[in-house]
Amino acid sequence: MNDHSNMKQGTLALIEALYKDAPSPVFACDGHLNVLWENAAALEKAFSLGDRCAPRLSAVFPHVDFSDIARMILAGENCQITFVYASPHQVELSFQPVRDGNRFIAVVSAHLREKPPSANSTADTLSAINSQTYRSALFGIFNVISVLANTFDKKDMYEELVYLNSLSYNCYSIMRANINIGEHYGLTMGVPLQKERVLLNKFCLALADNIQRLLSSSSIEFRCSITEEPVYTQIDASRLTVAILNAIHNSCVFSDLNNIITFSLRKQGESFVITISDKGVGIPAKELPYVFDPFYTNTQKASPSYTGNGLGLTVVREVAEAHGGICIITSEPYEGTTLSMRIPIEDDPSKELTLSVPPSPYLTKRLSTENIFLAEIGKNSPF
Repeated sequence: MNDHSNMKQGTLALIEALYKDAPSPVFACDGHLNVLWENAAALEKAFSLGDRCAPRLSAVFPHVDFSDIARMILAGENCQITFVYASPHQVELSFQPVRDGNRFIAVVSAHLREKPPSANSTADTLSAINSQTYRSALFGIFNVISVLANTFDKKDMYEELVYLNSLSYNCYSIMRANINIGEHYGLTMGVPLQKERVLLNKFCLALADNIQRLLSSSSIEFRCSITEEPVYTQIDASRLTVAILNAIHNSCVFSDLNNIITFSLRKQGESFVITISDKGVGIPAKELPYVFDPFYTNTQKASPSYTGNGLGLTVVREVAEAHGGICIITSEPYEGTTLSMRIPIEDDPSKELTLSVPPSPYLTKRLSTENIFLAEIGKNSPF
């Protein structure tokens, strides 16, 4: 009991801070896979995964032999079980060992799929493999960096903390690439949208608030203009968020000092239009026809730390088209760029309204999509 109490004040407390709001179930276990803590998502799913009060992970997933995994955790090795069946779900378990003193404990992430993949779900499977395999590894790296940062004295080890910040930003860069590759191949190969009914005005205002907080310490002025006319529609909120963040991230990195970025929503007939405009370096006329092509990279000067894979604007276009819309871009070199997504309004009043972007600040959620895309721009330390 005393052992657990000491752990809770250190490593376990950090794990709780990192994962308490994670959308996927997360468990913290000791080296013998006794469950020490679980987040809210794990509690919500416990009705279908087993006994939420189970002291061991094997009681939550009784059909899995964890003996080899326990040995790997104690040795500090990453491991993964892919698509373990726990009716009615397919479950992928990822184990990341985290050092706690002279031993390791495990952070266990459970990624759920509502039904087994069918023979023709190649696109979904490829997206899942890309997303979860690399993201799980990066989460493990990020956890180790976080633990190290919290053991450093912020006055005496300033240079070391700067170095860890740089490492974390590199993790964010790889995560951005991972997200865009997954979205590109998923949309290209026909993975269906997961639509929900939203009041789009509220969705955009909540997202804009999170973006504003992340960019507040940068030299970029962020403006928001959201129509007061209610726009009720059905969208894939996750994918539309990624599209908007890609457009804003692009405006940030191809930017001069004191850039102004404006994010707006307006209603146009039976469609809604989301626009991101900037006062950045612009795009040469000869390159403009190619900016939506996969893996195309603008030759204009970006910020020194920028590395991209040429899929950001491709994903913006693909998300707009998947919603039945179009994507339009105009630009003048050294004056700025305007990108608009015009998407048909698709409303079904019989469906319940949801709000996928919570109004709470995303600064405390280090692995949120907003942080992954914009933390480095706003010079926000992950620690």
